Amino acid sequence: MILKKNYPALEYAASLEGVGGKIILHGLPDSLLVEMENFAKKNALAVSESNGNKFHHCCVKCLKAHALKKAREIKLDEKRMSWLMDMFGGEAEGHEGYYIDGEELVKI
Repeated sequence: MILKKNYPALEYAASLEGVGGKIILHGLPDSLLVEMENFAKKNALAVSESNGNKFHHCCVKCLKAHALKKAREIKLDEKRMSWLMDMFGGEAEGHEGYYIDGEELVKI
């Protein structure tokens, strides 16, 4: 029997500063999680280290806009889209209809 892993292990749960508490990313597609991680690394405003782990801090509004755009592209179902929206709390999606990805200004 082969079990397919669809989500990261519990010890790999992420925490978003300013949003309040730990966010468990179970149930979101691996491809979306990788996309979000790559976005945060590429657009890091600061990098911190704790216990040998590096944490890339980027604009939460830009990350939310990028994550939602990618989720729509892969046609994420409503339940998981709701989880993704809840993950970011009340943060706005981008900045007045745009978000920054690297050196590019992307229209939402």
